[in-house]
Amino acid sequence: MSRSPVAVLGTGMTDLSRRDLTPDGMAHQAVAEALGDAGVSASDLSLVISSNATGGRLNDQGCIRGQSWLRKAGLAGVPVVNVDNSCAGGSSALHLGVMAALTSNPDPGPRRRENVDRKPCGDPGRHRRRPAC
Repeated sequence: MSRSPVAVLGTGMTDLSRRDLTPDGMAHQAVAEALGDAGVSASDLSLVISSNATGGRLNDQGCIRGQSWLRKAGLAGVPVVNVDNSCAGGSSALHLGVMAALTSNPDPGPRRRENVDRKPCGDPGRHRRRPAC
């Protein structure tokens, strides 16, 4: 089976030490950087895959994190798939993005994978009891 190539067009990242930023503030920063790096606008996107490990538990947004955090970044009209796979969430979101690009229409537009997390996996506080969604 012949497959079309899939490429990462742009990337954006926030500093994990910026605990003073809200998740939507960090998402806005990362989205602006990634879209600028790729040379596309939010209206060019046909799918966003948002990945996060613990941010929802830390700010009481357990279900629609991507939709909530990316709204202010100009992505309110783009379909969002949320991935919650702990520390493997970023690679899982990238994998889903590649699968979506390979199985979509011939020219569906760029995909965006967003990984927003306020707490790195190595944080010693990660084992404390977490509230249910």
